[in-house]
Amino acid sequence: MREFDRFLGNYGTSLDLKAERFWLKKRSQQAQNAYECGQDCLQKNLMSSAFFWLGRAARLAVNDPKVNFAYAMTALKMGYFEIALERLRVLRERFNLKEVVFSEILALWFMKRQEEAANLLEKALSYYVPPAEIYSFIHDIVAQQNKGGWAFLSNTGLLKIFSKQKVSVVLDGRRLGQFEAGEINLGSVFQKGIAPDWMRGHRLSVKLGKDHLFGSPFDIRALTRCESLVWPTASAIEGWLWYPAEPEYIPHIKINDGPWVKVETIAEVNAQNPLGQFRSFSIALNELPQKGRQTLHIINDHEVPLMGSPLEPKLGRVLDGKQPYPARFLPAPVQPRPARSSLPRLTKPSCAVIIPVYIDYQTTMTCLRSVLENTPSAVEIIVIDDASPEKSIVRALDLLAKERKITLLRNEKTCGFPASVNKGLHYAEGSDVILLNSDTIVPKGWVQRLTEWLTPQDVGTVTPLSNNGGLLSYPSVEKENPFPDLRETRRLDQFCRENGTSVSIELPTANGFCMAISAECLAETGLLRDDIFAQGYGEENDFSIRATARGFRHIAAVNLYVRHKGGNSFKGAKQHLIRRNLKILNALHPGYDLRIFEFMRRDPLFLIRRRLDLLRIMQEERPEGTVLLVKHNYKGGVARAVKERAKQLSKEGFLALQLRPVPQGCSLELCYNPDKLPNLKFTLPEEGMLLGSCLRRLGLKHIEWHHLRGHAPWVRRLHSFLNVPYDIYVHDHVWFCPRIILLNKDGHYCGESDSKVCANCIKHNNRDFKENIELNELLDRSQQELLAARYVKAPTHDAAKRLLRHFPSLPEIIIEPLEDEITVPARSRPQRQHNGRYRIGVLGGISRWKGYDILRDLGRYIQDHDLPLDLILIGSSKDDETLIASGVQVTGPYEDKDVLSLIAIQHLDFAFIPSVAPETWCYVLSWLWKAGLEVLCFDIGAVSERIKEKGNYEGKIIPLGIPIPRLAEYLLHYAKRSSHYL
Repeated sequence: MREFDRFLGNYGTSLDLKAERFWLKKRSQQAQNAYECGQDCLQKNLMSSAFFWLGRAARLAVNDPKVNFAYAMTALKMGYFEIALERLRVLRERFNLKEVVFSEILALWFMKRQEEAANLLEKALSYYVPPAEIYSFIHDIVAQQNKGGWAFLSNTGLLKIFSKQKVSVVLDGRRLGQFEAGEINLGSVFQKGIAPDWMRGHRLSVKLGKDHLFGSPFDIRALTRCESLVWPTASAIEGWLWYPAEPEYIPHIKINDGPWVKVETIAEVNAQNPLGQFRSFSIALNELPQKGRQTLHIINDHEVPLMGSPLEPKLGRVLDGKQPYPARFLPAPVQPRPARSSLPRLTKPSCAVIIPVYIDYQTTMTCLRSVLENTPSAVEIIVIDDASPEKSIVRALDLLAKERKITLLRNEKTCGFPASVNKGLHYAEGSDVILLNSDTIVPKGWVQRLTEWLTPQDVGTVTPLSNNGGLLSYPSVEKENPFPDLRETRRLDQFCRENGTSVSIELPTANGFCMAISAECLAETGLLRDDIFAQGYGEENDFSIRATARGFRHIAAVNLYVRHKGGNSFKGAKQHLIRRNLKILNALHPGYDLRIFEFMRRDPLFLIRRRLDLLRIMQEERPEGTVLLVKHNYKGGVARAVKERAKQLSKEGFLALQLRPVPQGCSLELCYNPDKLPNLKFTLPEEGMLLGSCLRRLGLKHIEWHHLRGHAPWVRRLHSFLNVPYDIYVHDHVWFCPRIILLNKDGHYCGESDSKVCANCIKHNNRDFKENIELNELLDRSQQELLAARYVKAPTHDAAKRLLRHFPSLPEIIIEPLEDEITVPARSRPQRQHNGRYRIGVLGGISRWKGYDILRDLGRYIQDHDLPLDLILIGSSKDDETLIASGVQVTGPYEDKDVLSLIAIQHLDFAFIPSVAPETWCYVLSWLWKAGLEVLCFDIGAVSERIKEKGNYEGKIIPLGIPIPRLAEYLLHYAKRSSHYL
C-alpha cells in the first residue's frame, strides 16, 4: 500500500475549476489587449503593427470570429493572402456570411487563382447580395469568363441585371418574360399578375438564350433566410431579426393581424457573429390590441414566423419572476418520482410513428425511406406536413399518401414541431406512439426494439442511442460526434444489438429526436405544450417532467442506435431558440438543471458506452498485433514523438494504442484518432484486470514507455501482468531528477551535482510531478526499470551520456533520432532588405528552463542601450506581459501547421534558442532549419550537439553563462556578419 500512498490525490492531470477559470480569464484578457492594440494601430494606419497585434489576438482567441475576421482583413490588405484565405475559409464554414465569402473571393483572385475565385463568386451571387464596391471587380471576372452578363436578387424583390442584351426571367420553371438590363421589381411584376408571388418561389433564373447569366439561378430560400428570436417579458414582447444574405436590409415584422412595423435598431445580440446586423425591437404589451394579448403570431417580411413564435405574452411574468403568476404557468418544481407499478402491461396497444416534416427534401426522403423499409406493416406511419415551402416535399408526400404508404396530415400554415406532433397525437389517440424527427435514419427492427422497453407499466418514454442525442449521444456526450455514413450507422446499430442488456437505465428526460411514448403515459400527461415552446426544443423535457410527476420512468433503449442530423429545420437560429426555451423550462420547472447535472455527474450510461467502445476496438485491423505507447497528458515534444512513432508502427502493420493518465486511472486511445473511442477509461488499480484483458485480446506485442508522468503505479507493472516486454524511450531527465528540468533555485543549469545537492534542491524547490518519492528511492526504481527494459532508446548522444552518468551499469543505449536531420540548401535562406535593424527569432513555448530569464533580460538590455536588434518570440511564455514590456514581440501560441508561415512573415535574420538546461531533442531546431534559418544556441544538450554535427553553416554555439551584455554584443556582431554575407 505504501507505493500507492506516494501519489497525492488523483492520477492524471486536470485543472480545478478555479484554476481553469483563472487561466481562461487571463488568456481572454491577453487577447482583448492585443485586439485593442491592433484596432488602435489600424486607426493610425500602422498596418504592420496592426497585423502583428491582431495576429497575436487571433492566436490567443482561436475561436473568436470578430478577432479572426479583423486579422484576416488586415492580412488581405497587407498582401498575406494565404493567411487571409485560411482564416476566411474557417469563418465561412462556421457562419457563411457574405462579407467573408466576397473577401475570400478577393484573396483567391489576388493569389492568381482566378478559376477558383470565379467559381466561388458565381455560387455566392446565387445566395448573397454583393456590396456595391465590388461591382467593377465582378464585371472583370465575368468578362474573363466570357459570360453574357451577371445579375443578383435582393430581399426587396429587386432583380438587378447587367447585360448588353435582353434576357428572359424564369421562376420555378414559369417564364415571366424578356427584360432589358437594369432593375426589375418582382413585386410589381407580381401585382400586374404576370408571376406568382416571388417570395414563395424557390429558383429564379436569368438567361441569355439557353445560358444562365453569371450568378443565376438564384436560391430564393437562401437569399430570404431570416435568423430571428422573440420572447416575452413581464411588460413587453422583445426580439431581433436579420437576413444573413443581406445584412444591410431593414426588415419588417407583423404581430397577428396588426400593421407592418419597420425594425431599424441595430443591437449586439451575438458577439460570436462578427458581422451580424441584428435588428432589435421591443413592443409594450399595453400597445397591443386586446385581441392580440393571448397567443401572438409574429412573422417577418416573407410571412415566415420568427423563432419563438407563436408565444404567450403572459409567460413573461414567469421569466421575469413577477408574481402573481398566471394560473396556467405556475412553476412546478422537479420532485422525486412517485411509486408506480412496474408489472407488465395487461394489454399492448397498437403503435404509430409520427414524423413532422418541414424542409430539406433529400434528408426528409432519406428518413422516410428508412422508416418505410424497416417498419412493420401493422404500424401506422403518420406524416405531418408543416406547410413545407418546398414543392418537392409536398409532391413526394402526396405520392406516398396516394400509394397508402403513409397517413398524411397538413397544417395550413407553419406551426412548429410541437404543434405538428400534437396534431399527430390527436389522430393516434389510444396508441403507443414514436415521435421521430425527419432528419433521422432508423435501422431494421427499430420499432420492436424500442417498444419492448415500454412493457413495464411504469415506463412512460424510451429513447435510443444516437450520434446526436443529448444525454444519449455516442460515442461522446461531451463533444460533437462525427456524422456517420449509412454503412457506419448500420455497424453502430449492430454493436448496440450485440451490447444489448435487460438492465433499464433511467433518464431524467426523454429526447424528441426519437421518442417512444406509452398510450397510458400520453393519456395521463397530456400533449406537448405548443403554446410555450414554439418551433421546438424543450417541449419533450417539459413533457418528461410532467410524466415523472405521475410516476412514469424514462428509459434508454441501449440496444438501438438511430442516426440524427440535428437542427435541420432551424439552422443558424437553433442555439438562440435552445437558450430561450431552456430559460422557460427552468422557470416552469425549478430544479430541472440540477437534475440534469446530477445525471451527468453519475453518468450511468458510461458502462454502456465503454462496452460499445470495447466491441469496436476489437474490429480494428492489426495484422502484426498491437503496441501500447504510454504517454503523459501534456502537449509538446513527447506528444509529437508518440504521434510520429505511432505512424511508423502503423506502416509496419501494428495497431498503435496510447495510454494516457486521467483522474482516477487511465484512458486507452487509438493513436491515429484519440477521439474515436473516448470511453475506454479505467479506474486503477480496480479495473486493471479489465484493461489487461482488453490488451491481451488485441494481441499486445510490447509496451513502449514514453512518459509515465501522472500515471498510477499499476501501469509500471502492466508488462508483468501481460507477460510482454517493454521499451523505454528517453524524452527528458525524469529518471534521475524529480524536477525534470535540471535547474537550481536561481534558474541556472544545476550541473547534475552529487545526491546531497540534488536532495537539497528538491527539498527547497517545487517538484515537476506530484509523486511523493525520495531521491534515493527514485534512483533505485529507475535503475531496476531501466535494466529490466528490453531496449532503452535516446534521441541523441548527449541524452544517453547524461543517463549513463547516473546509471553507469546500464547496457548499451540505442541512439534513435526522432526525425531525419534537415538539410537546408543555401538558396533557401531567407533574404530581406534591412532598415538598419536586425530581427532575431525565438520559437516555442518559453519556460524558465527554455530561457525565459535570458530572453527577458536580453530584451531589457537592448531597450536600455537602444541596440538595433528586435527580438521576436513566435510562440508564448510563462509571462508574456513582462516580455512585451521588456521589448520582446510575442506573437502568441501557434499550431504546427502554421509554424513555417509564421516564421516567414517575420522576415528574420537568424534564430536563437535560449535554453539554459539540456534538451534531449528539440523539434524547434528542426522547424527553424526547415525555415532556412541559421540557429544560435548555448553549449548544452541536444541542440548544441545537433548544430555541431551540422557544422558552422547551420548555426553557432555560444558559451553557457555568458553575461547579458556580452550576449547582446555577440548577437549584434553575428547579425551584421550574416547580413554582410547574405
